[in-house]
Amino acid sequence: MNKKGISLVVLVLTILVMLILTTVVIVNVSDFDEDISNAQSAKIKADVLTFKDELEMKLSANPRTNLSLVNANGEELYTYIPSIKNAKTAKGTLYSEVLVIQGGELKVIEGLLTLKEEEAVKSVISSIQY
Repeated sequence: MNKKGISLVVLVLTILVMLILTTVVIVNVSDFDEDISNAQSAKIKADVLTFKDELEMKLSANPRTNLSLVNANGEELYTYIPSIKNAKTAKGTLYSEVLVIQGGELKVIEGLLTLKEEEAVKSVISSIQY
């Protein structure tokens, strides 16, 4: 007797293999989202470090500047940090809308960035030595 077709055992094994592959793909996709989030945080940190360097150069160019009197936000930031003019976070928010200079120090306005972005900015700012 010649039977043509798929046996029940082969069908069950095929379904199991497909389930295993699906699980692997789902796990990898969730890791991919985390990698993107980490890349966005790294971009933010690099941007803020660049802004910090520009601010330090501008303030050190005039050593008689009283740092406690240096305050800027919005378009006023361009005076101290020219590259901030059109710079955006990974989510598209302008840095000039979320960063301020208070007393000569770079600070973030809370609540305008995602929690992860805000943590990235704060971690860089807290490591800055003026």
